[in-house]
Amino acid sequence: MTTTTAQTSEARSSHRLYFAVLFSLLSVVMLTSVAVGDLLVAPKVTGNIGNVRKLKDARLKSLGIDAEDLKKSIVGNGGSRFNVSVGDSGEVFLIPVKKGAGPPIPTGFKLDELPNLFPRGGGR
Repeated sequence: MTTTTAQTSEARSSHRLYFAVLFSLLSVVMLTSVAVGDLLVAPKVTGNIGNVRKLKDARLKSLGIDAEDLKKSIVGNGGSRFNVSVGDSGEVFLIPVKKGAGPPIPTGFKLDELPNLFPRGGGR
């Protein structure tokens, strides 16, 4: 079976459209968050994040959350430089321990999701 120039041109247009849509979708995903191995790089906060409060280690432990695993998945080996904090609507942030060391980092998780995602005892 031979293909005509029109069929070849139509196939190329179809492929171009497919790749344009795929590239657009990937761009949106990459702007939202970028996964690099087990390291999740979250987007930076723009604007006011509202009231956040630090979650003490004892509170995280009582909720069954492995805070170190959470921090490692977001910022890599620099997790000790951040406190786990929660906003008014349950969103979780990593706040630099040292004031002025950088902006809060949104994790993209809600507090009630963390015990299943980052269980104490390495059950992930």
